[in-house]
Amino acid sequence: MRTRTGGGWTEGSEAVDRSFPERLRRRWFPVCRGADAVPRHVVHTALLGQELAVWRADDGTVNAWENRCPHRGVRLSIGTNLGHALKCRYHGWTYESGSARCIAIPCHPRLTPAAAIRVRAYPCMDRQGHVWVRLAEEGDGDGGMEDGARGGNEAGRTDEPSGERGAGTPGGASDVVISPAHAEGRAESDPTLRSIYVDAPAAAVSAAFAHYGDAAAEPVQVEAAGLWTVHVLGGRDGDLLFMLQPLSERATVIHGVLADRTSRVVPVSEPVAVSAPASAGALAEARDRLAVLRRHNAALGVVRDAAERQVSP
Repeated sequence: MRTRTGGGWTEGSEAVDRSFPERLRRRWFPVCRGADAVPRHVVHTALLGQELAVWRADDGTVNAWENRCPHRGVRLSIGTNLGHALKCRYHGWTYESGSARCIAIPCHPRLTPAAAIRVRAYPCMDRQGHVWVRLAEEGDGDGGMEDGARGGNEAGRTDEPSGERGAGTPGGASDVVISPAHAEGRAESDPTLRSIYVDAPAAAVSAAFAHYGDAAAEPVQVEAAGLWTVHVLGGRDGDLLFMLQPLSERATVIHGVLADRTSRVVPVSEPVAVSAPASAGALAEARDRLAVLRRHNAALGVVRDAAERQVSP
């Protein structure tokens, strides 16, 4: 992850990119695929210039923290995921999943750390194959609504990529509606595409999606739903939803969802075989998914190249 100066990133994530409107801190963005937040691992990513350490506890809880240990400012993304807590690599200060509170200081093993010693934690959700984060604290502002829009629940969520007006009916989405889904549960199959890093600002990436149809070599309809979301309709793989994660004022990540595969959510209470032998159908589905990934990797590569050409000197 690059380090930037002049209003962007600094070592230890001391600065937040100030080139973004403050209202974007209240908006939900995908920051990584849920499959990337594997157990005993830490994902190093960023949102609006703020570096993040994203990690999943053994009980399934996903944490999105400022990538900085409160003690000496070392990046927590190089720390150790203990399953119930995250341990800093430098002096071993350990922070609890969920609360982000310091629970152990190795050089003072008998000391109970003060409750005020904690990592800055950001609201996050694990929905529709991605981890979603907003930088505003809970109760700060409208929970992700922009430009006068208002949501219908405690987190300010309106239309979601789970289906009602998000990925399910892509034409109904707008610049302010893509946020985590209401539905509790897990997707029946992985609906996500591979995420693509682009060395260009979100505006250039959104505009470059005009080239997606040419790269896909099939008749598709590309619709930009504002700056942060793009829908690709009518392709052989069904409708697609692409969501942009603004890493900084110059860098963007494209996250993709196969909309048709997110319509059914399996309730948590429904039994699922965890280690069943792979069936012929499962192997065929895996081969089909690989073919889908290859097709869209190629198309997104063209989008990436077009966006980077726009901003190259």
